[in-house]
Amino acid sequence: MTGFLVMNLQKPGESCFPSSQFLSEVRIFFIAIHSPVLGPT
Repeated sequence: MTGFLVMNLQKPGESCFPSSQFLSEVRIFFIAIHSPVLGPT
């Protein structure tokens, strides 16, 4: 799961400042981690 986050942080073409799309992806990422169905993997 850490590799997924690193991959998003190093996405080519992204500006240094987090875009709204990036923030939404991070929110979904953390929701997935804390989901009782998926759990931390």
